[in-house]
Amino acid sequence: MNLSRRDILKGAAATLLTGAASMAIAPRPGRSKDGAGATTPATGVDELSRMAFSGAAGSDFEVRVGALQTSTVKLTSVTDLVLPAGAPAPAPGKEGFALLFTGLSKQAFAQGTYTLDHPALGSFPLFLVPVGPVGSSTSYEAVINRLWP
Repeated sequence: MNLSRRDILKGAAATLLTGAASMAIAPRPGRSKDGAGATTPATGVDELSRMAFSGAAGSDFEVRVGALQTSTVKLTSVTDLVLPAGAPAPAPGKEGFALLFTGLSKQAFAQGTYTLDHPALGSFPLFLVPVGPVGSSTSYEAVINRLWP
């Protein structure tokens, strides 16, 4: 059987198109269906807007601290980033904001990237920085800066 270069390229192109088509119709990784058939979103933080987080203010997030350890934090505020004097104006539709969470000091964890789980927002990675203890609580901040490309 003689195969030309053209035959090989046609076969490779067909294989790639088949793979791309199956990826387009397959469910996104990380999305799951609960017992009622509803889809729980699993997103990247880049898919979550300031408005989405504002809607979740006052609610609890579960933080996966280790393989078997979790901690619960409450989203206490969502504030816009303040641009420094002389900074260029952000592109239309761009946003920058800070998230402030509080959790129990006895369940405190170090600065790092953790997976957060929320009933409405789904699961996503977020870099959290402890910004100080306040009484029996520890505050954590995450900054989302999408002001410039």
